[in-house]
Amino acid sequence: MDRWVEIDLYWFDRENIACRVAEFWDRCVPIFEGVGGERGVIINIGWLVDFVTEWNGDPHSLISFPKKMTTQHYTLDLPNTGSTAERMENWRRRFEEVEFVPLEYPAWTYADVAWLVREMKYEAARRGLGEMRVGTFVVGWASIYECEGSAFARRHPEAFWPTCNGRRCFNPESRLEEYPEPRAAFPKGVPQGTRAIDYFAAQWGDLSRAMGFDALVLRDSMVGMGVYGRFGPFGNNGPDDPAKLAAHSCAWGEFIQAVKEANPAVWLMGYSNSSTGVADWRVGGFDLESIAKEGFLDAFIEQTWSGAWNETGQRKETFWNYPTRGWTAQLAFTLLHGAILAESRVRHYTLVEAYDAWEPGDVIHVAPDRLRWGIWAYSHAAVKTPEGLKFPSGSYISWLNVGKKLLPSKDVAFVAENINEAARDVLQTTEVLGPTLVYNRRAIEWQCANAPDVSIKEWIDEQAAIVIKSSVPILSATRIEYLPHVTSDLFVFQTPVHLRPSEKKAVLDLIRNGEPVAIWGSPAGGIDPEIAAEAVLGSDDAMPAGLQKDARLETVDRELGEGMPRDFKIYHLLSRNRAAGDAEVLYSVSDSPALTLRKNVLVWDPGQYNENVGCHQQPDPPIPEIVGSPYAYALVARAMRRLLRSRGRLAPFSEELRFPVTVGAWRHSDGSLRVLLCDTEEGFDHSAEISRRLALHWPDHFPRSIFDARSGEILDSRKTTIGLSLNRSADRLLVACIS
Repeated sequence: MDRWVEIDLYWFDRENIACRVAEFWDRCVPIFEGVGGERGVIINIGWLVDFVTEWNGDPHSLISFPKKMTTQHYTLDLPNTGSTAERMENWRRRFEEVEFVPLEYPAWTYADVAWLVREMKYEAARRGLGEMRVGTFVVGWASIYECEGSAFARRHPEAFWPTCNGRRCFNPESRLEEYPEPRAAFPKGVPQGTRAIDYFAAQWGDLSRAMGFDALVLRDSMVGMGVYGRFGPFGNNGPDDPAKLAAHSCAWGEFIQAVKEANPAVWLMGYSNSSTGVADWRVGGFDLESIAKEGFLDAFIEQTWSGAWNETGQRKETFWNYPTRGWTAQLAFTLLHGAILAESRVRHYTLVEAYDAWEPGDVIHVAPDRLRWGIWAYSHAAVKTPEGLKFPSGSYISWLNVGKKLLPSKDVAFVAENINEAARDVLQTTEVLGPTLVYNRRAIEWQCANAPDVSIKEWIDEQAAIVIKSSVPILSATRIEYLPHVTSDLFVFQTPVHLRPSEKKAVLDLIRNGEPVAIWGSPAGGIDPEIAAEAVLGSDDAMPAGLQKDARLETVDRELGEGMPRDFKIYHLLSRNRAAGDAEVLYSVSDSPALTLRKNVLVWDPGQYNENVGCHQQPDPPIPEIVGSPYAYALVARAMRRLLRSRGRLAPFSEELRFPVTVGAWRHSDGSLRVLLCDTEEGFDHSAEISRRLALHWPDHFPRSIFDARSGEILDSRKTTIGLSLNRSADRLLVACIS
């Protein structure tokens, strides 16, 4: 398993580099001990591209840093406990004293950085850690943290897209205006019309060799410009012209190739946009799968900053954080990106957050059990392939410093021990239980080539992110072409349309053989007509259109509808659907069936997030307001639980809608089981209640000897249904052994 850590240059002391390097390794050796694979340290050198673009070849020249940057931290550490009202009051008091703290980088020369890189590698080898890569990262923004902005962006505004989600972002399609001042790779200045990607790549190649860098992270907006939501250069959806989308993706591929070829010895890593993997291509114009298969990208970091997005009261701007990018969202995004990358050699990493060098997030102290859950859940996010299970191949730990303070030794131990234990557990895992998300690339490809501005509700990872909250144990994904060679407790199909004959046959065979199946997508263009006929939900419309908010509970089944109102809100692009007479309609939107259940098949015409909620410009409210209400998603979860239970499979159930518990399960080679539980949610329950309750339908053929690996508690497993409880923000790991 690969392992990487991240630290800011400002933590080091230019006048005492050797001492700081020794202090760093004194603290961080436990993170790397016994770890094989690729390993390294990524040093942030001012965030923006200026460190690279302004390099003139003189090692004694000063680095161009952003000016007048600010960080946000609080010093009044009040408890994040109690009711929502009580926690809101603590949040208000927490940020009264400290708001924004200026941060200026001290003067560093390029020669200083080269010395730091050499010292970091030498000291790691001296301590028996072997070869260690040292690199840096860049973000593709014209400005960050309230700074004056990038010098390169001021000189070459044409290199940046005017706005993407409120930011000016690096544009790989751009060409530069002539500039006479020499740079390292352009001693005669920049010729008119030079491609921005060629300029950056040439500068990076020269700089990386001079500095001794052998790793680079192309971070935010440097592998697709969309960030932190379903956003891209063309807005919240694709453009109406497919050629624009194709050209944009091609430009990103050429950029990554140019950067890699500028110095092939550099380990080149991409960085997700912390949002739906489906939107990378559909909205962002970045076909990750095709680019990954070209072979120039070595690794892809999943931006699983879950606590930073999920935990409340951590930002001054708003008590509510960004839950659409929280714990379960990042799990779903990891699963889809895993399926997208499955046929490439690209290493897929998940990010482990401790605390933040620039922002007030401090998840390792605010929600350590959720952090532990994240380490374990993301490590076990499996892709089912014909060759077996494929798991993420490494961890990227961010950050190791806040100001001049390193992550304390006990926190380093917590992170290292949990990553190591989870990695060892993965090596023994032979089966992942629960539903499996099925990625259908051909549907995405068809939309991009023919109607990129039309949604067929293909956002399966966004949809799963909310359904997972209601105890549906989704911990695996696959690709639709793998179907004949993989198994699942319940396949969840993403828009099964535009299929090869063999793929359509595989879906139809599952349905006709009575296997539990869920189909998510718009009946108007997102479900193959023959499959829709078997699934008994079709549409008279060519595509969904017109946002509706009024949904109605239709089922009279007490178990499915318990605790739900007759009428509720949902954000829903409407189509006129029709269900067959023997299908049970569970809920409808404006009298159009939206969720149906017939024997072994569940069909869902999903809702969506409120597109009026942005990121940073308008911070998110709680999840129920973003999706209209949680009831539609909870109803999907309950129907999936019924299918699982009817087939004798693990079927968890949160007893109350306002206390959702996240569940995942897997099997070891010795036949033993692991069930991972966590309260991951904020914004559902506003009381001071700390207890969450869950029921597990435990099949007869499962091992009966069960204990909690966290507490050592032995569970009573004589019953078919096992009742469990856990505290707010707590996790549990149940181990069921064969007696």
